[in-house]
Amino acid sequence: MQSLRATDSAFSVSSANLRPQKAALQAVESTAHEPVAFQTPDGRTFQVPGDGSAISFGRRSSNDVALEHPKVSRHHAEMRQQGGQLEVRDTGSSYGTYLNGAIIEPHRWVRVPAEAELMLGLGGPKLQLGEGHDLVQLRASTPSPEAKAPVVQKTAAPVLAAIPTVLTEEAPAQVPEMMPIGAMLESGMTRRTVGWSGDGPHQALIQRGIQAMDRIAPGYRQKLDSLLDQDHDPQTKFRLEQLLADQMKIYQDNGQLLSLPDALLEKRMGSGARDKRDQLEARIDAIQDEVGRIDEARLALNQVNNRKADDLCVAFLKQLRASNSEGINAGERVTIDDKALAQLAEKKISPDDLRAWVNDFYHQTGLPIPAQIPFKFMDDRPQYLNREGAVNVGTYFSKRLCLHELAHRVDHEHPEISAANKSWVEGRCRMAGEDPERPMKLSEVSSQYGEGEIALKDHFVNAYVGKVYPGAPTEVLTIGFEHFADPKHMKQLYQQDPEHFFMVLGALDLARR
Repeated sequence: MQSLRATDSAFSVSSANLRPQKAALQAVESTAHEPVAFQTPDGRTFQVPGDGSAISFGRRSSNDVALEHPKVSRHHAEMRQQGGQLEVRDTGSSYGTYLNGAIIEPHRWVRVPAEAELMLGLGGPKLQLGEGHDLVQLRASTPSPEAKAPVVQKTAAPVLAAIPTVLTEEAPAQVPEMMPIGAMLESGMTRRTVGWSGDGPHQALIQRGIQAMDRIAPGYRQKLDSLLDQDHDPQTKFRLEQLLADQMKIYQDNGQLLSLPDALLEKRMGSGARDKRDQLEARIDAIQDEVGRIDEARLALNQVNNRKADDLCVAFLKQLRASNSEGINAGERVTIDDKALAQLAEKKISPDDLRAWVNDFYHQTGLPIPAQIPFKFMDDRPQYLNREGAVNVGTYFSKRLCLHELAHRVDHEHPEISAANKSWVEGRCRMAGEDPERPMKLSEVSSQYGEGEIALKDHFVNAYVGKVYPGAPTEVLTIGFEHFADPKHMKQLYQQDPEHFFMVLGALDLARR
């Protein structure tokens, strides 16, 4: 049975505004599956029934679970069980519903796997799903002007702070350390990561990469930054801060009034309390409507800027290829054994496709082209075979994997680049507050990794970037350069982790010298 728990760091809920749903509280004899249960601080129990009926989440008190939060729409989402499987549906909210950091399509039921994370709006209430918890407590929180938010790595775009409901004397809600990558990309935010890794031999590669980009395509870096940062203009930023302050004051001055259920409202607050609450809710709705209009305008501008950034990345890849091309067709030096040919054919990859990918790699990197570039099939997992200078295609292969495996050669042939890559991974791990001596198991991230594979932690573009090897190899250059397979992925790397982007350009520039 799945159960719901709200993370203390991200879930601010008005317990008095959680309205019991009769069908959820009554025993349903015909239900084939157990309900998913959660509980409010005052002991009332709520359930997602096992009979397929849904419960609703939103800011309005008419919802089954009413949440006073600036990123929650009046009618935000619904949750149900179908065949014992929990499902969620965004009901056309203004700020979206996110499953494991990725926004879900509105008005469509989506399955929620165990151990998943649901978030109602970016920076909004967060529900964590887990196994084995029959009943989980939801906690309310109180704003505290003195409380300091934890130090987080900076982003260019400001994020509206959460507005908790005044109900208890518990500790204030904490801001999550880092927004999920998927959510960040959906919002159009860009992480300015240069400097996150601290001092070390990797800094020379980062600076070299910045200089290489400016030499290859003068002015492109500044243009990409201006298009992808997508920050507010000063007037818009001031207006959003003003709206946030207005809404915060409404909650601070009227928390109890907004939180009490209808049955207790006038009894505790006196006659006229209902009218006053209706007026306050109308003011909150007006604020949210204006914030929504601002967000829509920003989204439209972001879409235009992203299209311009796409065009700029297409032009940059052409410039990169032109600056490194030696007029040699590297594909002519490719050899493919019979087993590899059969494996590639299963994936509808022709020998000409593979030769074109290899040619792209060497013309984009400018690296020396070996006399022979063998491709073999030895086992299921693609890998670079350093002793033979060959690539094992494995049972799944693509252009990105081809670029990835060919890039492994650089670590083996250039110890200074390998050392800088390892220094960068360790530096990022330390700056994120993690211990490089205590790596994580990659199998905890994905079942595709073996039990023996470990990695250092940071907010990398992919957890595999931090993989720890006993010898020269790293995954810094390989994961980085596979993003150069096409303009879309190249832009994604630049937007998510420009420091990594410059590490790749710097390493290639050094390897060519």
